[in-house]
Amino acid sequence: MNNVQELQNQILQLEQLTKQHLSREALARYSNIKAVDPEKAVHITSIISQLVQQGQITQTITDEQFKQLLIQIQPKRKEFKFTRK
Repeated sequence: MNNVQELQNQILQLEQLTKQHLSREALARYSNIKAVDPEKAVHITSIISQLVQQGQITQTITDEQFKQLLIQIQPKRKEFKFTRK
């Protein structure tokens, strides 16, 4: 049980760090993602916090930049075409 609390605390700390670097629009988009898919929100938080810690992000992330990040981390979809005979 203690490990779960530690993990939740770490996620909250990373989330606070991430939120400091998001614009209002990007933060609203992040909140929507968190409500729909909490696992994806944690993944996004870890990516952004890593970029901040590496010094690659020094300014506020705009909504457009946030969208680009989402596109980059989105898994590639395979297309299937069915033909009827």
